[in-house]
Amino acid sequence: MRGVKKYLLHIKSYLTSFVTFGNGANGEINGIGKLLCTGLPRLNDVLLVKSLTANLISISQLCDQGLKVHFTKPECLVTDEKNVFLMRGVMSKDNCYIWVFQETSYSSTCLMTKEDEVKLWHKKVGHLNLKDMKKIMSEEAIKCLQKLKIEEGKACSEC
Repeated sequence: MRGVKKYLLHIKSYLTSFVTFGNGANGEINGIGKLLCTGLPRLNDVLLVKSLTANLISISQLCDQGLKVHFTKPECLVTDEKNVFLMRGVMSKDNCYIWVFQETSYSSTCLMTKEDEVKLWHKKVGHLNLKDMKKIMSEEAIKCLQKLKIEEGKACSEC
């Protein structure tokens, strides 16, 4: 499932109008299409869900498409029917697997903008408030965290 239309091709209408998440909330389904974007795995039957802020992958749907999914404690690997590596996820603190970009046959193009990078780091540091994010940047408390432009009052939807 994705919340951003521009990464989907051949979007068609979908019979079911809502999807229910684990917390009981509903998301409106605006269509179904193919994920075809440089740097991302090629996936079919991807739901376009209004207001979805995180991308979600259904393991059963990956298997329905003939892909193999192998879980271990530290990671999850997805391969095709010829055992060609497609994507990898690493286990997070909340027992979810977060997709990790690795150079594959698709591309190594980075599609992240600076605004998205602020949001990404905000999530990586446990939804830390923006004032403290500025502090850890100024004190260089995190090695690879470069100075980002943080605008006050721009909290994520979860916060």
